[in-house]
Amino acid sequence: MKRRDLLKLAPLPLLAALLPLIWPRGRPGADVKAKVLVVGKGIAGSMVKMILDSHGVGATVLECSDAALPGPGKVDVALGLADAGDLLVHLGVGGGVVKTCATGIDPDNRLVYTDTRVYSYDILFLTPGVVFDYGAVEVKGRVDNFTPYELGSALAKRELSAGRYVIVHPNLPYRCTSAPYEFALLLDWRLREEGKPHSVTIISQVGKIPAVFEKYISQMGELVWKILEERGVEYINAEVELVDGENKVVHLSTGEKVPFDYLTLVPPNKAPRFISAVSNAEGFYVEVDERMRHPKYRDIYVAGDAVWHVVKTGWAAATEAAIAAAWALEDLGISVEKPKEIYSEDAIRITPDLGIRGAKRWYPIYGDVYWRQIEGPSPEVVEAKKKTIEFFRQLLKYY
Repeated sequence: MKRRDLLKLAPLPLLAALLPLIWPRGRPGADVKAKVLVVGKGIAGSMVKMILDSHGVGATVLECSDAALPGPGKVDVALGLADAGDLLVHLGVGGGVVKTCATGIDPDNRLVYTDTRVYSYDILFLTPGVVFDYGAVEVKGRVDNFTPYELGSALAKRELSAGRYVIVHPNLPYRCTSAPYEFALLLDWRLREEGKPHSVTIISQVGKIPAVFEKYISQMGELVWKILEERGVEYINAEVELVDGENKVVHLSTGEKVPFDYLTLVPPNKAPRFISAVSNAEGFYVEVDERMRHPKYRDIYVAGDAVWHVVKTGWAAATEAAIAAAWALEDLGISVEKPKEIYSEDAIRITPDLGIRGAKRWYPIYGDVYWRQIEGPSPEVVEAKKKTIEFFRQLLKYY
């Protein structure tokens, strides 16, 4: 995938932010000799790699996974609304991409440990995404977790049957806060279309929102709750104390017991443990400054889901990565125009042809949100989301 072809697919807000970075006015006069390392080839890592390449700066990307689906596409594949072959991206090697799994970081000596060797760096980008902490959820017996959030489950061929579907999502921060609601509404739509008796229940474990995150929360809540009520999708706000797979019951902190036939359990999200040497105390996430840089280790940049922030979407990951890459280029003596904002949006499809959308812009990472927008329900929201999914898919294919 060439940069020129990729940008033909880019949604306009993202295109405007990235154009000066991806098509620079000039290349550096001499080769940059710095060792630049990128850990993780998701949306953020791929964006960093593409921007650095655009300025003649080589980077080595370390990626552990064999394949990926762009985030919103996982829901489509899991529910049989899209073919996996059309969205699945195989994360190959070559072009500076190495198949290896990071296991640790020594920031004082500028080293990254992997399962194959040790890498040194002058500049490090941490873009590893998140992992699911299943150990934080007490489960009794075996549970078949019907979830679009993990690749294996999303790709599993399933026949949706009549029954009780329960979707459990964790407390903040978790990746893509709108995803459980889109999954619930599209699941309900498909079962209705097939005439299969069912119920859908969402259990939200979001408790008190940290003060630092309050201004970033989507303003679509009232509209989403109205749609859930109209569709008969039950919403419960409580903590999960036990998932009883033997009796197919979720036990809540309120004393309520919610029976299920099919469960979607999203456990707490955390950044991978290997970055703990540079993380804060909040579940291994990393706090950053206005340059998306570690406040202590000025040679380490972080973007995407591993950042200590509540907004964890593909949009946020891409623009955070663009900001980090621009400032790293500055460190290397290459002056570039910096993106002026972080952009994020949540688009929830309530049917495959109708959706709602909320968007916001802000900068720096913990700065004030200065623009918000709510649109829909409309078919245009769905068309925009399809374009976004394709853009992210092509971005993941870069190298």
